[in-house]
Amino acid sequence: MSKKFIFEKDIMSIAAGLIFTGADKEADIEKLTECRKILNKHTGFFSEYRDAVKLALLSEMALSETPEQYIDDVKTVYKKLHKGKFKNNSYMVLAAMLTCDLGKQENADEIVEKHNEIIKQMNMLHPILTDSEDISYVILLALSDLFHNILLQLRHTAKSYGKC
Repeated sequence: MSKKFIFEKDIMSIAAGLIFTGADKEADIEKLTECRKILNKHTGFFSEYRDAVKLALLSEMALSETPEQYIDDVKTVYKKLHKGKFKNNSYMVLAAMLTCDLGKQENADEIVEKHNEIIKQMNMLHPILTDSEDISYVILLALSDLFHNILLQLRHTAKSYGKC
């Protein structure tokens, strides 16, 4: 894979390999190349979709039976995340991918609300340390069935520090 996608970051080649390994599939270079064409058709030249997460996105598209539908779903979730006070960046693309990979794209609005609530609590605890890199992690927490427990724990921690 790294020979065909030579301009991609080495770490992303490893991540893409792990995506295929996790799916118990072998990387299909032809399908990845086809997916790159689809991605290029559906996104702008300087798009966040073509940033650091590009190879992971191409890998997920290649594993999908309908790569065009996969990128459309990711873009739809991405737009909803963007409306939820998110900043444009590749972490937001990753968060949209996670949401789609878990089959939760229909719940994107609810997930954004949960994300915003978790971020609000995190900002109370350490506003300087919370930034766009947290988006994917917080989305995973928002997707969790333990959402309410997470909020309770954050509030408890905030009270312990006298910030609530």
